[in-house]
Amino acid sequence: MKKTTRFLSVLLAVFLLLSSVPLMASAQERYEVIDEYQLEIGEDGVTVEFVPEHDGWYGFYTTGDYDTYGDLLDSDYNDICYSDDTDDDLNLYLKGKLKADETYYLQIYMYDYEEGKELPVTLCVEEAVYAVDAKLYETAENTCVRGAEFETANISDLLVEFELSDGSKVYWDYDSYGDIAGSYVETEFLCNEEGNILEVDGKAFLKISLDDVGMLVEYTVLDNPVESFEINAEFVMYENYGGYEDEESGTYYYMYLFDEDDTVTVHYKDGTSVTEQVMFFCDEYGCGIDTYDTQEADPWGVGEDNFFYATYMGHEIQVPVDVVAVPIRDIEVTKLPDKIEYEEIYQPLWDGAEIAITLLDGTTIKETISDDDLVYDAYSDEYTLNIDEYELKIYFWYDEMDEPYYAVSCFGVEERVYDFVFTRMRRVKEMNVIKATPTGEGTIIEVEYMDGTKETFEFDVMDYWEPMDFVFGRVKTVNGHTDYAIEPVYDDKDEVIGYNYWFLDEYVFVPVDDMVFEPAPGENLLGDADVNGTVNIKDATAIQKHIAGLTELSKVGEEVADADLNGDVNIKDATAIQKWIAGIETGLPIGGVVAG
Repeated sequence: MKKTTRFLSVLLAVFLLLSSVPLMASAQERYEVIDEYQLEIGEDGVTVEFVPEHDGWYGFYTTGDYDTYGDLLDSDYNDICYSDDTDDDLNLYLKGKLKADETYYLQIYMYDYEEGKELPVTLCVEEAVYAVDAKLYETAENTCVRGAEFETANISDLLVEFELSDGSKVYWDYDSYGDIAGSYVETEFLCNEEGNILEVDGKAFLKISLDDVGMLVEYTVLDNPVESFEINAEFVMYENYGGYEDEESGTYYYMYLFDEDDTVTVHYKDGTSVTEQVMFFCDEYGCGIDTYDTQEADPWGVGEDNFFYATYMGHEIQVPVDVVAVPIRDIEVTKLPDKIEYEEIYQPLWDGAEIAITLLDGTTIKETISDDDLVYDAYSDEYTLNIDEYELKIYFWYDEMDEPYYAVSCFGVEERVYDFVFTRMRRVKEMNVIKATPTGEGTIIEVEYMDGTKETFEFDVMDYWEPMDFVFGRVKTVNGHTDYAIEPVYDDKDEVIGYNYWFLDEYVFVPVDDMVFEPAPGENLLGDADVNGTVNIKDATAIQKHIAGLTELSKVGEEVADADLNGDVNIKDATAIQKWIAGIETGLPIGGVVAG
């Protein structure tokens, strides 16, 4: 099944971001409080009425230990601005240009509310600073492409200076977020009455404004080099699967993503063309393919008359989508796994389970499942199981009554299995890491429980991923599956000094010197006598013990221990390694990769 995704151009995303990120005043920029409200905020928030005594810019912020957000509204409850966190704390900062003797409303909410309780917050009002002048501080030669001005305009070299009402000056550039007088910086091209970008003598004009002041940046408009483009993909969506249902209307809306095999071909006016993956397409003229659909106005139904729009460099095409009926009528676990009772630290094995799939034509496919048939994905925390041409997902969840179950699903058709029994886990008394690797694979941990029993686990990575330098994996034993995580620990110089091994709700710290860094086949290091992936003083010691007959090096260890490359392992090799560690030039390629 094919899916698609929305690919905004990078620069258009920046424009939208910069026009929607509230740039808040930090605490040190606040001025004399002219009014103060003591509020009690619960689940429904609170509304405060404010009537200014004179025209001007006003700022509103909260103080206290709670995370607030809210809106500033006019007398007709039209939104003037919205605010969540500021740069310096979790409190909101709202700012607006208000008129004397008119009524305004502040609606204040908090994330920290406790059900049935109202928490104290102070709302402060100040006469806010505001921008009174703007000028272009730094710029470069700027160009954009006709019909794709937003996508191709470069604003990364711009630096704008704003003078504030208190005489201070602040600066805005491409990377600016916050701390500009509590206001939004707006960036938009000037447009004509038809909504098209205004062009005068081959020039377009970008307006950058803060509060009541702004300035224009001139862009030279170039001819559009793109003749046309096309999407090379077939999009098949299954009825009522791969999207979401709107609760109010009951209408189903599809979420579509591009696959890695989907390509785009762009034809240029000079007769050349280029074909690349849609997901990573970016050429010298633009920054990607943008997509949108009109499902809200015209929901997709079964058939081939569905489509979404793709746009690039001012050109727009329709991409057809075929919505077909789900081929599966029912899924049933006709036989439970051989084992269904587990301690809470384990997830079930599926050996012996029988799963039946009933197709639309009434035929049934039955298959007895081995646990080895399942492919685990640590990112989604679910299993994939293939039965014939159908890909099933198995995952753990809770129902509306908080009853745990395992779901077996395919194309939105789901079977829930409530029969697994989970008993209270044995408490861990001590964990001892026998062998530690940074990926987890091959790690051996001995666990002693409070009841005196012991168990040894050898990690076998079924799948792992590394967000934020963490490694997540899963251990398979006769008792079931259980997870682990490995977290690097850094010193104040951002160098890794060891790893925390999280397992069975406990963790053990292992220093780097005690780690085993498994070298890739054929990539052993000269001098790495203990074959742990690094050369250090332990290798010199291992050679000395080997020479003395106290221990024996492995076959690979003995090969790489010959640090001086004379064909023999002796005390000279240990000495050469010690000199290399001390930074003394040896003329030997110690630490380099040698054939294993």
